[in-house]
Amino acid sequence: MRRFRLKLPPKAARKHSWASLRFRQNLEPQAGQASVEFIMIIPVLLVVMLALCQTALALCCYLGVHHASREGVRKGVETNDSELAKRYARSAASWLPGAQENLQVSVRYPKGNERGDPMEVEVEYRMPLLFPLLENLIPGDIKFRHTTTMNIERSNHR
Repeated sequence: MRRFRLKLPPKAARKHSWASLRFRQNLEPQAGQASVEFIMIIPVLLVVMLALCQTALALCCYLGVHHASREGVRKGVETNDSELAKRYARSAASWLPGAQENLQVSVRYPKGNERGDPMEVEVEYRMPLLFPLLENLIPGDIKFRHTTTMNIERSNHR
């Protein structure tokens, strides 16, 4: 029985064979096409990521407005002092972006300010946009408003 051995050319000759050149020619246009497609999709991905970041900020601001309203009314019903309720609501919302100029706090007594009467603290906040690019996508201002009502625990008369 005879054994046949396949004789391969030396490595230098194999490196530049017709088959390897043809294989390389087939890969080059596809690599360029993938790069162009990636460059085309990057702006869309960036806008989606910016919108996600803005949505996360909006959720934080929404929770912050609710928290500020609750804190203000809690202090207001304990002390029956509307100015102190406003101060506590403002301090609870001080971490919001642009809180000093974009935050409005109002205190109302719908039935009077005696013990057992309701006190309302309303907090309104206009959220700034994180990225100016989103102004074209989001029409108008984004405002959050929350009103919390509790009964007064302490009378004004001592």
